Amino acid sequence: MTTQRQTNFALVALLFGFCIQWIELGPLPVSQIALLLSVVFFTLQAPSKLPVGTDTDLFKIYGLFTVALLAGLTRTEDFGAGVSAIARSVVYMTLAYFFYIWLRTIPVEKCVNTLANSVFYVVPAFFVIFWMSSIFAGVDIIKQVLHALSTGNPNWLQYQVFAVVLNNGVLDENGLSSAARHGIMVSLMTVAHLHLFLRRRKSLLGTALCIFVYSFVFFSLSRSAILALLLGYICVFSVKLVTRQLPITRLVFLGGSLFLVVVFSGVLQNSGLLSIFSEKFVSDIANNPRVHEFIQIVDRINTHAVLGWGTGSPLNLFGLNAQYPHNFILYGWHQAGIVGLLISTLFFGFVVATLCKGLSLSMRNARSAPRVSRACLLSAALMCIVVVRLMFAKAGLLAVPEWIALCLSVYCQRAATLEIIGRKAADQSHDVTSISRGGPQAAFGISLSTR
Repeated sequence: MTTQRQTNFALVALLFGFCIQWIELGPLPVSQIALLLSVVFFTLQAPSKLPVGTDTDLFKIYGLFTVALLAGLTRTEDFGAGVSAIARSVVYMTLAYFFYIWLRTIPVEKCVNTLANSVFYVVPAFFVIFWMSSIFAGVDIIKQVLHALSTGNPNWLQYQVFAVVLNNGVLDENGLSSAARHGIMVSLMTVAHLHLFLRRRKSLLGTALCIFVYSFVFFSLSRSAILALLLGYICVFSVKLVTRQLPITRLVFLGGSLFLVVVFSGVLQNSGLLSIFSEKFVSDIANNPRVHEFIQIVDRINTHAVLGWGTGSPLNLFGLNAQYPHNFILYGWHQAGIVGLLISTLFFGFVVATLCKGLSLSMRNARSAPRVSRACLLSAALMCIVVVRLMFAKAGLLAVPEWIALCLSVYCQRAATLEIIGRKAADQSHDVTSISRGGPQAAFGISLSTR
């Protein structure tokens, strides 16, 4: 079967729409329209009923969280802000749920193949749009990047490139949308993860695109995106280490060679990378205002610890511009009291449990079913994005990029789990033919490990 027939271009278009959110394309809310298309696609296919199962538990818990926020409106100090927060929570969760169940209507073989190959369509198209946007804003992207590297000034790259392109050509440091920067980096990183973990064979072009995306993530200076990338790498390293699949000799040789080149070439000092690392990841963390922000939030919560301050109520943090908690659990506690605390903690616990289950399944199937193992590892790596964003995201609510990462993580783990069930059933019955024709495996139409 040809690649064209194995690619769902509607899914490719949706992934592209998620990546170009916030880039200046006029007044259109690109990412929201992309999510809305999944509702249209699902409706057109007219399935007999909505699929249910344990894989939808995360959506149900988040729904309870939204109900808690709705109850918090009775105590709010800013009714308009409270309604806005609840509306965003309901809309994003609903659209994400339809996106997930639409994924489940696509034949698994076709869906997995599309996710694995989407990097070839999405990343080049994104950078074409980004470059066109920079031209309209009067910014020479290449010149600004080279200047930022030569001067070692991270803010030059952060503001000159992202603020101008994302803010309609107006260079205003206070107007820089951090949500836009984080969202774009998370979306691109998700697409790169999909290719590296799901690809059937190595591709030089695909690997180069992924490396370019990860470099773009670093130079965007989005700390939450970089932390999510690092946490995903730790997951991969842990699985390889436990399953004894690390080429230790090659790893030590390459690492040692890279260390010697970096130290003796002076590339860090001359390129400004050391300055970027020092300012954004050493100085900022040591003197990060969010530490003081969390302390003030807890002190404020303690005055209304049981009932909360009400959904939409401002924090009134002294000396800080950011009047919202960069933490999902603290947000729930502040807005909806002890009920919000319990539900937000439950949701966060389920997210972490999904991540850990992905790691466990990946380790157990690393030898017997490598592709299943990689699908489970992908699930864990994508859920790392959600974990980091829940810990540090603005306003504590999941936005479109985090919902997409969550949906794809749950989808990959569900597909891999059903594949494992199918393999076990085949082993027990010694009748692979009957399983492929009419058993649980047929519902997904693919064996991730053998095709």
